[in-house]
Amino acid sequence: MQLRLEDFREGDKTAPDHKRVMAEGNSAKNNRGLSLVLGCGDVGFEVASRLRERGLAVAVVEKDAGKVEALRLTAGHDAHRGDFRSPEVLKQAGISQAEVVILTVPDFTIIRQTLEAISQLKKELGINPSVIALVRHEMEAVEVKRLGASEVVPLAQTIADAIVNKLGKAKVHLVLKNGS
Repeated sequence: MQLRLEDFREGDKTAPDHKRVMAEGNSAKNNRGLSLVLGCGDVGFEVASRLRERGLAVAVVEKDAGKVEALRLTAGHDAHRGDFRSPEVLKQAGISQAEVVILTVPDFTIIRQTLEAISQLKKELGINPSVIALVRHEMEAVEVKRLGASEVVPLAQTIADAIVNKLGKAKVHLVLKNGS
């Protein structure tokens, strides 16, 4: 079953194979190597879905109850409702099993508070997952890494790179098409 972002946005609970998708869902809590995705807007949903398509165990934490229900019913994700800035919510979602934590909300205050909670849990639980954080701009990257992120993905630069890359491919296509 190919899941589309539109299905998730609409909260389509009537997907024909939703029971099969649920049966194929991952048992994230019992799997070392869990990918814990924090936030499930457009980027978080795409990340979680692509990781799951690759056969990885994925758990998602999202504050919006409607999105959590859609993640469970339509996408078959191990989804948890709550504020991921809370150490308790992160524990319930399985951070102790996480190999990587992916923070997909590019709000600096939320990133800082979440990294503080993760840092606390690293000490308390003796864990050391990699942490990837999405930031709005490259200028935030140094501070977010200082706060504990292993890797940072600057949203503005990543989108700009993708657009410029597409332009380059379009020009090559036109040159080949026109023969000049």
